[in-house]
Amino acid sequence: MKINKCFLQTDYPNMAYRTPSGLPKGATVSSGGCGMVSVLNIMYNYVEKTSITITQMRDLAVNSGARYNGGTDIKTLLNACKSKWGGFTFEYTTSDSAMKAHVAKGGCAVMHTSGSTPLFSRSGHFVAACGVNGGKIQVMDSFYYPGKWTENSTRKSHITTTSTKGVVYADYTTVAAACDYYYLVTKIAPKVTTTDNVTARIAAGKSNDAVGCIDKGVALEQLSETENWVQTAVWIAKKYCSIKNGKATAKDSVNFRASNGSDSVKLGVCTKGVIFSILEETDNWIKTSVWIAKKFTK
Repeated sequence: MKINKCFLQTDYPNMAYRTPSGLPKGATVSSGGCGMVSVLNIMYNYVEKTSITITQMRDLAVNSGARYNGGTDIKTLLNACKSKWGGFTFEYTTSDSAMKAHVAKGGCAVMHTSGSTPLFSRSGHFVAACGVNGGKIQVMDSFYYPGKWTENSTRKSHITTTSTKGVVYADYTTVAAACDYYYLVTKIAPKVTTTDNVTARIAAGKSNDAVGCIDKGVALEQLSETENWVQTAVWIAKKYCSIKNGKATAKDSVNFRASNGSDSVKLGVCTKGVIFSILEETDNWIKTSVWIAKKFTK
């Protein structure tokens, strides 16, 4: 998943994070806000509620009762976010494989670790899972500080850092050993349904290059729109593409699909030789976008 901003709880050592009665005494976002900030990172980057500030999320956690003396109740906070902003559903699980499958399909998860395996922490801690690549889980860990990922042999062996503070890749088997439960978050994207077979284009406007065809009667995830055009998300199989510099070139005619899987709904067919910008990718699939005329949708 593309991460536009990773909020770090350690950036807020002076922002109070306590229950309405003032507990834990002296607690701040930095000392106890991992659950709240993990939810914020998912709301901001995945659910695309990019107007949310850390102050708004802190206040929601406190006022909804999600903040308690021992930490953050994730279920209560997610329900409060649903009521206030909407745009997603969630479910609880203790299944490691369910978490991996969910994230591999483009979802996100709030993950809890007890600290028994010192991958993200030596005590109770929340992080956010936001992608899978090559058997590794993409993670946003809000409790970042210099030197964290070389502190012990577990982190040295099983964590791959990135240029973004707080964003790492962690070996799935070690994540499964470290984490004991998950909240799986699924974005509810706006949809448009085609009323006829329609030409898919690389950008808004009839003069822009045709890149394929979208079938009549399929529902597509809407990304943006103009007065006459709708930008929609589609997935294509990576094995039919050559990839370079964030672009995918179709080596053959290939099906557009609604999600990353050969069993997902077929939306239409793209044209051989078309070059697409990559929005997201998994081990085997690429998410990109096409534009279709609004007059052929409802």
